[in-house]
Amino acid sequence: MRGASLRTIWLYPVVAMLWLGIAAWLWQEQKQQQRQDKESLRAQGRVLIQTVASSIRSQSGMAMYQPERLEAILREVAASPGVLALALFDSDGNTVASAGETEKLARSPDRDSLENWTEETLQLWSAVRIGEVPWHQRAPGPPPGPGAGRRGLGRGPAGRGPGFGPPARVEHWLPPRLPPDSKFFLTVLFPLESVRQFSASGARLRVTVAAMSFLSLVALAVAWRAGLRGIALRSSLALAEEQNRHLRETNLAASGLAHETKNPLNAVRMAAQTLAAATPSSPEWKERLKLIADEVDRLDSRINEWLAFSRPFEPKSREVELAPLFEELRALVSLDADEKKAHLHLEHGGATVWADREMLRQLLFNLLLNGVQALQDGGNLLATVGSHKDGNISILVQDDGVGVAPENRERLFSPYFTTRQDGSGLGLAICRRIALAHGWRLRYEPRVPRGSAFIVEGIPRGTARDRRPEPFRQPVQCQVERRS
Repeated sequence: MRGASLRTIWLYPVVAMLWLGIAAWLWQEQKQQQRQDKESLRAQGRVLIQTVASSIRSQSGMAMYQPERLEAILREVAASPGVLALALFDSDGNTVASAGETEKLARSPDRDSLENWTEETLQLWSAVRIGEVPWHQRAPGPPPGPGAGRRGLGRGPAGRGPGFGPPARVEHWLPPRLPPDSKFFLTVLFPLESVRQFSASGARLRVTVAAMSFLSLVALAVAWRAGLRGIALRSSLALAEEQNRHLRETNLAASGLAHETKNPLNAVRMAAQTLAAATPSSPEWKERLKLIADEVDRLDSRINEWLAFSRPFEPKSREVELAPLFEELRALVSLDADEKKAHLHLEHGGATVWADREMLRQLLFNLLLNGVQALQDGGNLLATVGSHKDGNISILVQDDGVGVAPENRERLFSPYFTTRQDGSGLGLAICRRIALAHGWRLRYEPRVPRGSAFIVEGIPRGTARDRRPEPFRQPVQCQVERRS
């Protein structure tokens, strides 16, 4: 697993670089979109200015204009969507005509770009040239009247009779004249709200794309890493299976060797007993023969324990009443307890559990025997049954003996670990294997002020009608130290 982590350490910088590249590309796209939006608005504004200028020139016949008509044109354009204000200025900055929100208009353009950009608006400017004054109107005085200078059938002094009449006096409606080559500036004010909304919409879309790309890259990285971990796990699993197969074969060979060893041991024991009974010899010789038989018995006991530990545990669970089982255990342990004058208390609570009876019997016997061996003279050994909210049963076996040193607690359930000179080191290991085979949990807790407590948890309750045991609790004599 460490090798897989080292092989995937480069993955995170690559993912970060890819996402930074995508984010930079989206940022450039956003800036490009904003520039395109401004250019599009600028182009629309130029087209509108040209259209308005053409309308003004069409209304300025003979280099003259009427302010009322200009105002009408500008008002009509200002009423269009997307236009805030329009104005026509002369070269001195005086307003010739205007419409809309004219208070937002600037009085002069930027000479370099003829544009005024603010946070809220865009103001475009354009120079408008309105023709030259014709030659016959360059002399001072008003232009001729509607009937002046014509011969016809007139009925009044102003061209209403034959001959030439004096010009009509219509100066009150004549528009002012424009000087030759005069320049006017037409300006249009546009709001930037639509551009900002479109830009914000594009920004939200790109942020969403960036977030989705980040999540996609993270998911891809996680999938890649999971794939590598899966390959590493499969390799480890294959190696573990191979090692397990080797251990099974070794265990099988060791079990066969143990069985083959028992037969010669039995022969040696029988020979020693025969020699001791049939041959008259000195007490020293008989003592040696007895030592041979005892050592053979001890070796045979170790072989039996090894065979019990090495064989596969396949529970055949059924309903087990704890009352008769506890009575059997009491009979088995009472002799050892009486030797140490120990007080033995077994409280089954009338419970029925779902377990393999023989395996449960062996587990509890090993725990009780281990407790008796740890007791001093006059000690106490207690086994109680408690229930939990999940409906399972717990069995607590505790004593007030010497306890287990803190440095030995981690190896307590390891095979061949023991602190007694005559111990085999397989009793608690067998208990743990039995618990694991059933799906239970076996754990150790130290007692205060001294002693040991072994708790078997997760034992399913039997379906038979039984008296529900009391809730799981520690005994009154002493308390179990709780781990932080």
